[in-house]
Amino acid sequence: MKSRKNVSSSNMLSLNSLLILFFLIFILFFSSVNAQPPFQTVESTGSYLIVEVPVIETQYQNQEFEYHAHVYNASDGTYVSNTAVWCVIHIYEPVEGEHIVEANMTPKADNDFDLEYSVEGGNFTTIGQYSGIVTCGVAGVDGYQGWGGFFEWPFYVTTSGRSGISNIALIIILIVTIYAITFISFFGRNVPLTAISGMFMAFFGVWIIQNGLVIYRDTLTNYFGYITIGIGSMLALWAIIEWIGDNF
Repeated sequence: MKSRKNVSSSNMLSLNSLLILFFLIFILFFSSVNAQPPFQTVESTGSYLIVEVPVIETQYQNQEFEYHAHVYNASDGTYVSNTAVWCVIHIYEPVEGEHIVEANMTPKADNDFDLEYSVEGGNFTTIGQYSGIVTCGVAGVDGYQGWGGFFEWPFYVTTSGRSGISNIALIIILIVTIYAITFISFFGRNVPLTAISGMFMAFFGVWIIQNGLVIYRDTLTNYFGYITIGIGSMLALWAIIEWIGDNF
């Protein structure tokens, strides 16, 4: 029959192995969430104009967003003055492809090359993939008569301002692992591991409140974050008190 000391050492080794596995999963999670695949965009030189729009891949739901466009001469790469061109922005929503925005962009007052237009947050109520197109042209300017071009790009609208729905399985595994290690160490009365995993659990709860879960960031994810912080903090505090009581 194994002694109590040997059984305790075996349990400690098993829990420590779980902790190592947990940290590896956590590192993999953050590297996967923060790495976003690049969008493929479509550019057109049209009649010798290149239109460029800075692409933000993911936007917040119901939040106003300001779009910008620059126009260049395709033959030599020099920019065309924003007072010499006209640009129209088009936005299409994700459910039925409805044309929700069609508006003239205006020259930016403090430079000679930027055109801009702010789209109200009420146009971004639906979560999903939207599409934008900016078309530009020149009229009445010597040397540019009839020139034009366009830029097309997709973008996502989410409650969290983040994309990456493909990471949902990894996130679920991470959450289950955090809770499992914390509770196993607590009920196994592994004081050091409970303190570490409890503090890590509280940290993860703060991260959930600030960033949401995958594409979701709302009241429900906030509640889950607060619950995670509460459980992790209480268990870590218990472990610290137990450790102090055992050593002092």
